Amino acid sequence: MKIGIYGGTFNPFHNGHMAAARFAAEYLGLDRLYLIPAGIPPHKRLAAGSPGPEHRLAMAKLAAKVISPIAKAIDLELCREGRSYTVDTLRQLRERHPEDRLYLLMGTDMFLTFHQWREPGEIAGLCTLCAFGRSEEDTGELFAAQRERLCRTFGANVAVLALPHIIDISSTRLRELLA
Repeated sequence: MKIGIYGGTFNPFHNGHMAAARFAAEYLGLDRLYLIPAGIPPHKRLAAGSPGPEHRLAMAKLAAKVISPIAKAIDLELCREGRSYTVDTLRQLRERHPEDRLYLLMGTDMFLTFHQWREPGEIAGLCTLCAFGRSEEDTGELFAAQRERLCRTFGANVAVLALPHIIDISSTRLRELLA
């Protein structure tokens, strides 16, 4: 079975997340797609007044219904204490799905900083990294250099997904507009 893993703060979950998840599920031929809201994100602080974990999970559950019948929001990181590190999540999923292929979906910002994550070599050994652009400025050259670096340094298997319709919005910008 081919399982996609799409994690993030999802504060809020928006149309850009949904479009990317839907395209990745179809393009990769996934059998299942897990949407996993971060409990305590390691790379940023949640802004004051941010929705609590239960609300971010509820948003992800609603999004899963719209994305695809194979999509399901799970509370894996919300149930774990401490910061939500991807390597811990992948270890848990590997235990649950020892024979399945795991695909870690990520946008440009996460892909370009992947080498700075906790235990990137182990992550690369547990899954295929699947990166997609989030704006018109994301180019093949930008991705190609990082792909080469991750393959050379960590032996990563990297798939670059070119989204046919980019929805150029971030959760941060969406919160600013809503304020």
